[in-house]
Order: sequence, then structure tokens, then C-alpha cells
Amino acid sequence: MLFQVPESADAVPQLQARLVRDARRIDRLVEALTAGSEPMPSVGPALVGLDRERERLERDLAAAQARDVTPTGIEVIVHELGAALARLRDVLETGEPEERKAVV
Repeated sequence: MLFQVPESADAVPQLQARLVRDARRIDRLVEALTAGSEPMPSVGPALVGLDRERERLERDLAAAQARDVTPTGIEVIVHELGAALARLRDVLETGEPEERKAVV
């Protein structure tokens, strides 16, 4: 089953929920395999598939957490850019030659 990594702010919680769900499924399959006395040929491939899915979800979660930008961070950047633009006119009018060169 293919799963698209959500690009929204909900990506991290969604991926975490899928990881928890898959971990439970893996645990149930392992319990069924170890508790049963008869061979269960379909459990092995199912475990391998779930384990691969878990590994992929962990990679997707790490990527989502790495690109997660909080609104607070964006607000700080916008504020700093606004302040820099406000100082631009002063620098061009009264700044030292090196300061003026830096902005041009």
C-alpha cells in the first residue's frame, strides 16, 4: 500500500499515528506467530511488508520534522526583513561607504 507524505502541517501527527498503528499490527502478527502451533506461511511475508512500511514511515516522519516550519519562525523572519528594509533608507542616506556597498 502506497502512502503519500502529507505536505500540510498535519504531516507529523499523521505519520506518527500510522507508525503506532503499524507497530500494533506487527506486535499482533508476532504474537500470532509465536503463540500458534501450526505453520502460518502468510504471517512471515506480512511481517516483512509491515516492517518495510514502518522503516519508510520513519524516514518520512524524519523528513517531515526536518521541513516543519512553525508560524512563529515565519513571523520572526518577516519581522526581521521588515526591520532591515526600514533601515535600508537610513543606511543609503547616512551610512558609511562600506555599509552602502553592502546593500547595493
